[in-house]
Amino acid sequence: MTCAPQLSATCSMPLARCAPKLSRTKMSPTFRHRRPVAVKYEWFWLYAAVQPATGKVFWLVLPSLDGNRVQIFLDEFADRYAGRGKRIVLVWDGAPAHRFGELKIPARITLLRTPAYTPELNPSERVWSLVKEAVANEASETLAELEQKVCSRCQNITSDEVSARTNYHWWKSP
Repeated sequence: MTCAPQLSATCSMPLARCAPKLSRTKMSPTFRHRRPVAVKYEWFWLYAAVQPATGKVFWLVLPSLDGNRVQIFLDEFADRYAGRGKRIVLVWDGAPAHRFGELKIPARITLLRTPAYTPELNPSERVWSLVKEAVANEASETLAELEQKVCSRCQNITSDEVSARTNYHWWKSP
């Protein structure tokens, strides 16, 4: 599911939200029943690529974060934005899924790998707080409801908000 189709130039993908399902037993005041709590989480991952100068973002929601899903993200991104005559550089951090050995980097896309533990070098890392602020401190009954809230927020984030957070003064203008 694509949240909002827009142009992009850097890449990151750390957003995961969950809807916990708990099971517990009642505890009497005189005797405490001890029973393990089975916590089950449902997840989805929001992938994004940002063009800092314009603030445009390419969003993609996928069910997990692994090498195969990263490949889907790269292919969708390339199909949409790496057209004939274009060359795109994606800032790529060292997350385990990003290091998947069998990634096939699409033609006309170059990955600029950053050192480990340097999120400040990847402008798109600063976009996640814009997304999270819309769902922080709110409970969702279902994962689908949470996904809808996140997608709605992604569609309503303005390019000015994104550019203000991601267009570092030391980046060269295109």
